[in-house]
Amino acid sequence: KSKDLEKTIMWALLAARSGDLFGCGQLSSPELEAQILKIAEEVPTRRFSKVNRPAKTKRWLHILSGVANVGGHTSLVTRWIGLGGDSDQHSVVLTFQNECNVNPLSKAVNSTGGKIITLGSEESLMERVIKLRKLAWNDADFVVLHTHMWDVVAPIALGIEGGPPVLFVNHADHVFWVGASVTDLVLNIRKKAEYLTKHYRGIDRNYQLPIPLTKPSELFGSNNTQRSIRKMVRSSLHIPLEAPVLITIGSPFKYNPILGLNFLSAAKEILQKCQDAYLIAIGPEMKDPDWGAAHETTQGRIIALGSQQGLVKYHLAADLYLEGFPFGSVTALLEACLAGLAPIRAPMTCPLQFRSDGIALDGIDSPVDTDDYIWKTVEFLNNREKRVAFGLRFAERVENYHCGDNWKEQLERLI
Repeated sequence: KSKDLEKTIMWALLAARSGDLFGCGQLSSPELEAQILKIAEEVPTRRFSKVNRPAKTKRWLHILSGVANVGGHTSLVTRWIGLGGDSDQHSVVLTFQNECNVNPLSKAVNSTGGKIITLGSEESLMERVIKLRKLAWNDADFVVLHTHMWDVVAPIALGIEGGPPVLFVNHADHVFWVGASVTDLVLNIRKKAEYLTKHYRGIDRNYQLPIPLTKPSELFGSNNTQRSIRKMVRSSLHIPLEAPVLITIGSPFKYNPILGLNFLSAAKEILQKCQDAYLIAIGPEMKDPDWGAAHETTQGRIIALGSQQGLVKYHLAADLYLEGFPFGSVTALLEACLAGLAPIRAPMTCPLQFRSDGIALDGIDSPVDTDDYIWKTVEFLNNREKRVAFGLRFAERVENYHCGDNWKEQLERLI
């Protein structure tokens, strides 16, 4: 029976991976969710002894499929832990990774007295489920799922009555994911996510929790230091100190043209209209034929640097942020705003589910189409006073919703 159950879990994982890869026209599968609950009931539950703890300590268990040094997903968890209550304890479980090589996350967890548990070396999926269930029942007051879309281990572990409340961070609201059947509350990081969750997953238990971010004062140092970094980065990229510099940040696939939406084509037109301007792209690489060709045709003024850690120095080197399209990157956009860069949002002609939005971005109008995107960018490049004022306005707005005590207040309301 144990072997049969292991095979059933593997089939559920295969089904979830298929849904993740191909979508199948759905954001959720009631049939697969029902199967997850059925498997959860059949997993042999061992007796778990309760652990005594101080009454004032809140114990958080963050469950991730895996972590990475680059990307907003892991950073969100790290910042959440850093902004949590002073007496809160945070632990992290990795269901499909056998080590945690992300130092900022490890330090954040250790500073709260928590621990990092890796289950990736456990060959049996059922044993992972049992171990995770034990951790949730014994060592957590709140369970937070930050899992990949196909991860069935967490929902199977949590798919029986009892245990702590389960919160699901909806970091990939536009695609298929599993876990709807075990989630007590879906935490949406943007407004559109709640609409998608209600109408295409059938979940009306929603709460909007902004992405936690770090205050600029904790990142940027003195004005002299900022000027020094700006000069150093520009020098390393052979960009004149007085040249206007655009920056865009996002995973390479988010720039792939669809439906006549071509970011690189728009970028080249912008640089043609502004002959002294440069564009730094973080994420895309020069070895990509399209980005390499753009570098050549603009005489080196489009510079694709690939994935990078420590984006602050690139923010300091830039004057204006261009949100990539057709697929926006909301964390990258917010961090650019927080750094004081005026943003140009992706055009409204991008598919609805690909557009960034959020409570702090409500006052930033999106260009109506690609031509308007180009026009707004050129206008800001030619008007330093306007772009600086616009950037400072939204830096304050993002800080008010996403940083420090303001974010903590929203977490307390959630609790």
